[in-house]
Amino acid sequence: QKQWNYTIGANYKYFSDKGFHTFVLSRNHLNNNAVKYSDNIEIEENLVLDYLSEEIENKFRYEYEFGHTNSEIQIGLGVEQSSYINDTYKQVLNEDSISQDNYNSELNFLKFSLFSQLTNQFLNERVVTSLGIRTDFNTYSKIHMNPLSQVAPRFSIGYYLTPSLKYSFNMGLYYQLPPYTVLGYRDEN
Repeated sequence: QKQWNYTIGANYKYFSDKGFHTFVLSRNHLNNNAVKYSDNIEIEENLVLDYLSEEIENKFRYEYEFGHTNSEIQIGLGVEQSSYINDTYKQVLNEDSISQDNYNSELNFLKFSLFSQLTNQFLNERVVTSLGIRTDFNTYSKIHMNPLSQVAPRFSIGYYLTPSLKYSFNMGLYYQLPPYTVLGYRDEN
């Protein structure tokens, strides 16, 4: 089995009188390859697994934070181009026979996100509250393109018992696509 990956990115911040803008651009690429022969004898008749998959993500995120002494607002958006490629040959041993799974899969779709968060501090900055909302949607299917179907509110409250010890409570909804290996799985049907 051979696997390699890389991640590269850049982050740019621009400060203005009322807040700051953050721009993030990144790319990550994972390549996974596995080959297996029965009895480890490398001849074509003994091939039981030949697997190659790649996951590639190109991402852009923009955030703007502004506020006053005890409150801060953050708004932002994200765009991601995702690719998944899988080429698999696998022998499957049944009780009385051997079958083969052989499939190729290629996915290319876009993911989008919109988010906002309000943070406030009270009682000499010992109590911190945060209220946020986020939605994620994508072009994988028509169902996933509706940004209103995946709205995820969040809430947290924290209390500083000492300057270095904080008790916090958080709750919220979170939506996530299944892994690419599930989204890209194919069979003879």
